[in-house]
This record gives sequence, C-alpha cells and structure tokens, in this order.
Amino acid sequence: MRCGEFYELRLRVAMSVQDAKDTLGFKPSDEPTPDEIAKAYKNLAFKHHPDRGGDPAKMVELNVAKDVLEGKQRPTGPSGPSTTYQTQTWTTQKKEPPPPVHISFEEAMRTARVPTSGVEWKFRTDSGYERLSGSGSASGYVVYGKTATEHIFVSVYSAYDRGNPFEPKDIDMYEMEVKRVPVAQPLSKVAPKVIRDLWAANFGSRMKKYNAKVQLLKDGIKFAEVKRGGGRSIAFKTALQQLGENVPEKWKGKVDITLEMGEEIEYPKTHKLKWCYKCCRPVLVVNGKEYKLNDKSAEVVHANDLYSKMWGKKYWYCGSAGSSKKLNRVKNAKKILTFFADLCAKYGEPKELVDALRAAADQAKK
Repeated sequence: MRCGEFYELRLRVAMSVQDAKDTLGFKPSDEPTPDEIAKAYKNLAFKHHPDRGGDPAKMVELNVAKDVLEGKQRPTGPSGPSTTYQTQTWTTQKKEPPPPVHISFEEAMRTARVPTSGVEWKFRTDSGYERLSGSGSASGYVVYGKTATEHIFVSVYSAYDRGNPFEPKDIDMYEMEVKRVPVAQPLSKVAPKVIRDLWAANFGSRMKKYNAKVQLLKDGIKFAEVKRGGGRSIAFKTALQQLGENVPEKWKGKVDITLEMGEEIEYPKTHKLKWCYKCCRPVLVVNGKEYKLNDKSAEVVHANDLYSKMWGKKYWYCGSAGSSKKLNRVKNAKKILTFFADLCAKYGEPKELVDALRAAADQAKK
C-alpha cells in the first residue's frame, strides 16, 4: 500500500443493545451516560485503530456499538433492522501496514525440556498492546506492531522447571527487547540442535560455532520461535545472565546475542559458569563424608562435559552411603569416578578422597 492511499472496509453488522454494551466493556445492568460511552469508545478505539496496528473489523464493531448506545442506529430486535452495514475509511501514512508477528514458545520449550505449565509470559509493545498469559498457556500469541521497527517486550515472570535435568528451582527471568528486521526468506520452525547448543552453552558444555538457520533467542531458560513469512521476522538480542544465589558481580557472565538467518555466532570461552566454581563449588559425599572441592578442581569440573551428566547437583554421592543416585550407579560410572579420582589427585585433594574414588571406580561396572 502506497503512502496517501486509503483502504476501505465494508462489514455486515448485527448488534443488540446488550451486544453493544459488551463490546464497549459495560455490564448488562449498566445504563451508561453519553460521557461514559464516549470515554469507553475513546479508550478502545485508541487501542484497536488500524493506524496503530489494530484490527479494522474490531474498529467497525466499536463504531456500531457506540452508535447503538447513543441512539444513532436502531438496535436489532423486534422493532429494529435485522442487519445493517457500516463503512469505515482510514488513511494510512505508512508505506504498508505492518504484518502480524506470531510468537510461539511451546515447541522450543518442549525441546529444551522446560514445562509449558507454570509459566507466565507478558507481551508489551510501544503501541500499548499488553497481554499476560495464565499458567500453562504458552502456546503462542499474535502481536500487532505499529511500525516495522516496533519494539516488543517479552517478560517471563516465573517458571518451575521440574522437567529439565537440573535441580528444580523458582527462576526469575529477564525482560528482552526484540525488533522486526527484514530477512531473505520466511523462517522455518526452530531447529532442535540450535536449541540444545544454546541450552548447553549456558550450563557448562563446550562452546560450538554453528550456522543459525532460524531466528532464535536463548536467555537463561527462555526461548522464542518466530513463525512469520513475507520478508519480515524478529531478531532477538539480549544479555545472558547466569542464575545463582549470592554470586559476586565479577563472576556473572553477560553476552549480547543476535541470531539472524545465515549468521554465524560463537560464544566466548570465558562464558563457562565462572560463578559456579567460585560460589557454588560441588561437594563429593564419599561413604557419608563430605568433601568440598577446591577452586581449581571445581573449575576443571565445570569446564568438562562430565558435569552435564551429573544433573547439575551440588552434592554428588558415591560409596556405601548417600543418595540413591550415586556416581557409582549412573551410566559411565567408571569413567566419571576415574575422572574425579585423577582430578582430585592432580589438584591436591585429600588422599582418603582419592583412594575412595579409585576404589569406587574399580567396583563400577561401566
């Protein structure tokens, strides 16, 4: 649509007085005054006007409801017409009306083993659009922006991630800002491999370089998928913030990420859970006795893939006492216990701990 041209909507409308009250937000028992009708109409028209990215059909409905309550149009019923026609014309000052942006979180969250229940999402745009989902309703939304550079703020308030391999916890998420940018072609669905790589990058696995084929954001546990073609999409940019209690600022890693179609991105090796081995050092419980690893041992543990095989727990058990999930009973137990024994021997951990780990490794099957 070119600047200065107009588009016209002719909509068939049938509306009773009760329907008109409901459309403008009044209760059936209300008897609104002309001032109250005008105020309700003004608030809703500001939100739904097409020049602000609203739905033209909704705008027509608001006009009809206002006319019915003000007596300018006869309502439907025994003495009124069965249907009426309402024509509305708007002039746009933009080159073309912006397309709707479809944001879906369910598939990405399921792939990352984060539950879709117990999650609250809030969407807010510069145009004033706002919606807060209820628990378990993270399947997707349509957000209409005012311009092609509309900012959309997506906030996650809390989630109880009992479905992932890490210790369940209440997580405070962070607000992100997204912008629409043109891309070469429509986006496809989220690639599970990209999600896994991003998830692992935040929890201590090896950093990898890959070619992102989709628009995607990873922010702690938050993912976003964009399903919109026509040469437009959303690019996500935010700062990764490691989670943890009583973590000194100097150990918190922040990385700006923008993933666009065809773009390569590499995570810096310095962003490997530095806070964890300084503030949340793992504890080995061997035959009922606790051994807290020193800083150097903890640093090596968190930089190693084996850490991800041990559920992200702070306490790890082996020997004759402790949790049912002992290191000598998990998959690759011999390899894991040998790794810990060699590590503890190299970095000066107590000899009794080293001997106990080697004994457990000898007894482990695989």
